[in-house]
Amino acid sequence: MTRLLRLRKYTLSPAALDGSLPQVHRAHCTTCGTTGRDAADSDAATTWPHEHVRDRPAHLEYTEDITRPYQLIPGQWR
Repeated sequence: MTRLLRLRKYTLSPAALDGSLPQVHRAHCTTCGTTGRDAADSDAATTWPHEHVRDRPAHLEYTEDITRPYQLIPGQWR
């Protein structure tokens, strides 16, 4: 039996197709591990730490978690 295997080149790109998952931003308190609300952009995500620190004045360090969907775009066969 003979098999022919063909390889294909793919390009990884941020997802832009209709129906793709949205990009999500959220702030994360590194002191207690609490995470803010999901937001569509960094500006919206970074409002949560200001709310969080009001009741927790010692919580001064945060990170931003970004979930960015990607897609593989098929290219030429080799």
